[in-house]
Amino acid sequence: MKINFSQTVMAPNGEELDVNLGQISVMALNAPEKEPLGLDESIRRGSLALKVKDGGEIEIKPEDAAMIRKNLPKAWAPFIVAQAAQMLDG
Repeated sequence: MKINFSQTVMAPNGEELDVNLGQISVMALNAPEKEPLGLDESIRRGSLALKVKDGGEIEIKPEDAAMIRKNLPKAWAPFIVAQAAQMLDG
């Protein structure tokens, strides 16, 4: 699936925030977990974060989009989570 990681989100007052989906995804992928991640999961998340960090139209697997979506609430407020999750639907 191809996703535009340069999309930005809106603040509650309707103003565009200076943060894009790539940056939001990086923070979600690097959000702390209750238990330390294993090596394979750390590499998977880190590699995906490096892939999307600069934004742009990027092809990712549906399971990668699902992983980002799952981790959004660990790093962001619900207002941002709702917008980013919708963008990750493709």
